[in-house]
Amino acid sequence: MEARMGFMHGQIRYVARMCLENKIQGDVISIGRQDFFYSIKEFNTLMVELGLASPCGDQIVFHDARINERVDALKKTNKHLNESFRNTAMAEGPIISDQLFYTALGFETVDSIDISDRDKANIRFDLNEPDITSVVKRHYDLVIDGGTMEHIFDVRRVFLHITDLMRTGGYVIHVLPGNNTYDHGFYQFSPTLFHDYYKANRYDLLNIEVLEAKKNLYSAPTVSYTRRWDSCRFWTYDPVLMGKNSFGQLGDGLYFTLCCARKQADSLRDVAPTQYLFSPNHIPILSPWTH
Repeated sequence: MEARMGFMHGQIRYVARMCLENKIQGDVISIGRQDFFYSIKEFNTLMVELGLASPCGDQIVFHDARINERVDALKKTNKHLNESFRNTAMAEGPIISDQLFYTALGFETVDSIDISDRDKANIRFDLNEPDITSVVKRHYDLVIDGGTMEHIFDVRRVFLHITDLMRTGGYVIHVLPGNNTYDHGFYQFSPTLFHDYYKANRYDLLNIEVLEAKKNLYSAPTVSYTRRWDSCRFWTYDPVLMGKNSFGQLGDGLYFTLCCARKQADSLRDVAPTQYLFSPNHIPILSPWTH
């Protein structure tokens, strides 16, 4: 099966929720260009559920006239669909483009940065290399890491790049594998990494959640991969409960670490955090061996 980086519906909903709750709009850049495993029908349903649009026959009309105009322009040039994706085992039929998704949320500039020609990012850069500002000469309101960091060997450098890409007051959203994804990338990430890094570097840490996606055992054999993993549960990261319950207590689903943080005027970029478990002022923790 062709390997692709991409969002399933639970991850799509998280990104949309963070953008709406924090009123994030403007300019967005994705590190690694993502596929959105979402059909037009699923996308239209989500936009109505989020209160961004109203149904109009088999189409939708966005409440914001400017967004509606920009979405219509994408449709006229066929840029609302991901025409490079042809893997029918992953998704049923044509899937939406990243341009459509971010435009619908109110973003006006949608960029992506990747080393691979396959993913057709508009900026070429190896995220293991230093000084992203030598290639990208601007700052963004939102940086999306939607399943890229696990594929980059130098994780520390990715954090530095993300900071350098954001303007003051800008946001970062991470959607990364947490557990049960062996060999998908180099790493699987614990929430403590983002909790401790962004706290140490004076970011406003807005949200950390865990997403559990479980397979629907009753789905038809012909149903796509993403539709089979359709049972999603979110919970807010709690270090005490995570430390107590994570060892051998997770189920047979896929687990993702989700994070949203905002860069402040005094935010730093290169402070190596000490994990909170070993901090002098750490909160009391219940270890897996505590009864």
